Amino acid sequence: MGKVKLLYDVIMTMKEKESVKGNLKVEGSKDQVKIFNLNNTFEKNMTEGWIKAKISLETDCAGKKVKHESNTEFDLTGFPGCQRHGLMHRGVFHHWHDRHSHHGYQDGMKCGGIKGKLNKLAIMVSMLNSMKIEAQEDKSTLISLDFNDIPGDMKTILQEKLQQHRMHHNHCSHGAFKEFSGMEIGNTRLTIRVNKNNEVEKVLLNAEGQAKDESGAPHPLNLQVELSLTW
Repeated sequence: MGKVKLLYDVIMTMKEKESVKGNLKVEGSKDQVKIFNLNNTFEKNMTEGWIKAKISLETDCAGKKVKHESNTEFDLTGFPGCQRHGLMHRGVFHHWHDRHSHHGYQDGMKCGGIKGKLNKLAIMVSMLNSMKIEAQEDKSTLISLDFNDIPGDMKTILQEKLQQHRMHHNHCSHGAFKEFSGMEIGNTRLTIRVNKNNEVEKVLLNAEGQAKDESGAPHPLNLQVELSLTW
């Protein structure tokens, strides 16, 4: 199966999903020492209009250790359209639309107008070209992308885009998370497992890089993300 056809089928399948259970694990380390660990077990049902989450967070930064645990439940029945759209609409796509489409033209101009849009398109095409697809015996599919496989000029553009994004959101970062705000990406691999029904079951991200402190000394960073989904 071609890359474009597979991605299209996955997106269209996920777009119609109304409920999901999952677990998100994020672990970050600096100088080979773990500085934060996040575990989020969640369940969403957009048909009935609720989201439940059990969150556990531990951070250790500059000698300050913080541990937080919480159980949260959101009732979305009062939000317009929450029961008329799938998870993709209420998730990534909806968030992007709220943030950008309202100021679409102005944001496009701020990001470089046509040139900025062409850069984004070039990044998408380059990533698609570098993407690898492997069929498994159980009829599932592994989609993988290595940062090192992306052409050098596209790496530079992607690094610049990520840096702009981090600078824009830097005011939201604090403690251990802020350590990664200036991370220069090195060896990074993204793996997505898709089952035979075109449902994403697992997403793995392993990112290595470095960041410089105030004195200019480099510090190795590692970020591991694992997302497991049950439909």
